[in-house]
Amino acid sequence: MKSCWASVAVIVILVCLCPRSICAQTAEEWTTKGREAYRSQNYEEAEKCYSKALEIDPKMQKALFNRGLNFFHWKKYAEARSSFSAALDISPKDHEAIFYIGLTYFSQGKYQDAYNNFEKAAEIERLPLYLFYAGAARHNMGRFHAAIQHYKMALRLNPEDEIKIKINELMTKAEDRLKEDIEKRISDAKSSVRVEDQQPKRIVEVKWIQTADTVGATPSSGG
Repeated sequence: MKSCWASVAVIVILVCLCPRSICAQTAEEWTTKGREAYRSQNYEEAEKCYSKALEIDPKMQKALFNRGLNFFHWKKYAEARSSFSAALDISPKDHEAIFYIGLTYFSQGKYQDAYNNFEKAAEIERLPLYLFYAGAARHNMGRFHAAIQHYKMALRLNPEDEIKIKINELMTKAEDRLKEDIEKRISDAKSSVRVEDQQPKRIVEVKWIQTADTVGATPSSGG
């Protein structure tokens, strides 16, 4: 009996002396389970797993980022931004978290906020994907010239074929829209000139007035 109690005491001591790394492994396990649920598109279950991991280790950057990714695909954009921002508090140079914050804004049609984050991510890590999305944000804002410049910068970084095809497609559309805008401005300018030419002008009549001493032409305003 004494040996049994002694064994229990040893176990208790070992648990108390358990290093933080053991807890981190448990958090890692929950994160792995969350990732599996996420890949199965079971977003609700994934969120529960990531939350469990963060209960154990609130500063686990991977769990925060993955939870943000899960919220993003769950279309819970505000919650996704919150998780990505928390991940950035731990790792401020995490350009992927910044990029995904941009994507949450892009998905909501908030293109200026999206552009700001895409540009910030590209400043840290100049990836063609970031420049491509910065161009897409400008494109959707009607800033076609700026969009084309970003598309060209992305192409110069030799992106993967799938991205390259998409960039070329959107760049062609942006060039067409830019051409249309220029043609419309020229047409509007010409129309404006024609309207001005058709406006009635002030007429100056010349009336002949005879005086006692001379006969001359004196202009007088008429109309």
